[in-house]
Amino acid sequence: MEIVKICILVSLFCVINLSKMLIYYLNSFVIFTREFEDCRNHDSLRKNARNLAQASSLRIITKRTFDCSLTSDELMTLLQILYTEMLALNDIVGSILMRINRGEAIDNLGVIVREKLRQRILVEHTKLPELRIQNMENRLLEQMNYVFSNFPANSANILYMYDVFKEELDQSLLVVDYAARQKSEDTRNDILNNLSDIRVAFDARLICNNLTVNEELKIDMVLRIRRRAMDIIEHHLNKDSRANNN
Repeated sequence: MEIVKICILVSLFCVINLSKMLIYYLNSFVIFTREFEDCRNHDSLRKNARNLAQASSLRIITKRTFDCSLTSDELMTLLQILYTEMLALNDIVGSILMRINRGEAIDNLGVIVREKLRQRILVEHTKLPELRIQNMENRLLEQMNYVFSNFPANSANILYMYDVFKEELDQSLLVVDYAARQKSEDTRNDILNNLSDIRVAFDARLICNNLTVNEELKIDMVLRIRRRAMDIIEHHLNKDSRANNN
């Protein structure tokens, strides 16, 4: 019996010690696991911080080298040019309507367009080389010549076509805005040369505003939208090129 008791006591002692050892090693394992996890997270954070720093540098380099999109300030400068053309159209139409109401003959469209455009450029402080001003003048004169060549010169006809030409200018603004935001030169050129998409978007504008024009005029306006957009963006690119050469 004594031997059995001793064996039981020894067994209990061993079980207790083994349990303590298991608890100790389990705690040690948990502590080690936490320390390992903390160390791994710390290394991960350091790696992520380093990658972010490198990524930021790469984005800057990529922007300078490959990203053709315009900054917000550059885009606003281009849209200001279009805004000047819109205001010039307003001035021209207003001047023509005043003359019609006074019973005066409109036989000097070229002079009216030139004077009103250049006055508006001065008022808006729009900086453009003479070539771009002349291009703008030609576009406005094309619009006015169409009205007087195809309709009786009365206020109703002039105001109707004024609404049509405003939609043309608004569509030009959208094309410039979209093309100027593209990072790739190829993508930008594809947008500017995609007459089909410009036509679809312009048709939608006319329909939404209950405006109807014949097919010949619509084609002329779509071509003028592209020409206007390309002229304005080329102005920016040429200005950038001259700045880089200097």
